[in-house]
Amino acid sequence: MRSQPGSLPQFHLFAVFVLLLAACPILAQVTGVATIQGVVTDNSGAVVVGAKVSVTNPATGVALKTATNEDGLYRMSGFNPGRYNVEVEGSGFAPTRVTEVRLEVGQTLRLDVTLKPGSVTETVEVTAQATLLNSETTDVGQVIDGKRIVEMPLNGRNYLQLAQLTAGVLPAGNSRTSDEGGFLAFGQHTYQNNVLLDGADNSSRASGGPLGFEAQAVKPPVDALSEFKVLTNNTSAEFGYSTGAKVLVTTKGGTNQFHGSLYEFLRNDAFDATNFFANRSGAKKPVFKQNQFGGTVGGPILKNRAFFFFSYQGTRRRIGILPDAREELRDARLRPRVRVDVLVAGLHYPREHATHFVHLLRVRQASRVRATVHRVRAEVRRDHARRHQRHRDPRERLA
Repeated sequence: MRSQPGSLPQFHLFAVFVLLLAACPILAQVTGVATIQGVVTDNSGAVVVGAKVSVTNPATGVALKTATNEDGLYRMSGFNPGRYNVEVEGSGFAPTRVTEVRLEVGQTLRLDVTLKPGSVTETVEVTAQATLLNSETTDVGQVIDGKRIVEMPLNGRNYLQLAQLTAGVLPAGNSRTSDEGGFLAFGQHTYQNNVLLDGADNSSRASGGPLGFEAQAVKPPVDALSEFKVLTNNTSAEFGYSTGAKVLVTTKGGTNQFHGSLYEFLRNDAFDATNFFANRSGAKKPVFKQNQFGGTVGGPILKNRAFFFFSYQGTRRRIGILPDAREELRDARLRPRVRVDVLVAGLHYPREHATHFVHLLRVRQASRVRATVHRVRAEVRRDHARRHQRHRDPRERLA
């Protein structure tokens, strides 16, 4: 069907509509966002009906507004972790502004505000106090903030290892996901854990268990995370599906100011000690070079309206087996004890590299290993025959 001159085809209009719909914030459907609720009263303790409540993010300038109901209650949700300013206005009362309100991932914060009589030209400034007790929800958990995520040492830069800082959480032990940050919470199996990345299911599973050796489907870079929370008990109905711990992860976002970071983490065999079994067999250190590099950048697209955030991390790893292993296998004088030591040394490397080492011994060097074994066995038989000949009875030798 040919479109009229100057008009867009129908599918173009449909595409524009879909893009606009995708750009609209559907905050109520996101799991793990923060919520603010409370009661607005006057000096006498009476509730203030119809008071206007505004919550503003100073970093982005985005504000959400609502009004109190007939009971003086207000409730707003859909906030990302960060610091906010809350402003309350009522007819016949001076505006009250509460600054530095800290919201955490998945938190429901109660903030009651008392209005004082006054004119609109007056403003009452109040600094928010840290919440010491959670009085709004029954869930039990621990928040790992961005400062600890970035500054704590992590092997492989996997943030999920920090989940073990939560009370009641233990390492996964011999589980397949232990090397990827898998953990046990309050006796539940590690397969029952559920990881949510910005509200989306990020668990790696197949038929109820983890897929491969990963504890999560996507491993976001540490520098891209805002914070995460580990829920271990008494979770609400929105966190269904499994009986284990729930990990609520939130990523960073753009603000009105451009910001970013660059990083490079290096591991090199030049800084490593020699493996015990390599020392025993006289082999050199295996090659190990790992580079983890990347960066983040965020900023405004339209100030106070739209923002962007981009993150990238690359990992380059070069690992070699014991360099002298193949040369020693060519030596016909190789003893079985040395061969066992070399094999054990290879098996102490990560699983995929140990598999490659065993594959090398069994396939690429199979013929040479067999030849070496045959030669060693022949030497052992000849030595045994010579010793037996020397210790035979003299009369038998004369006969």
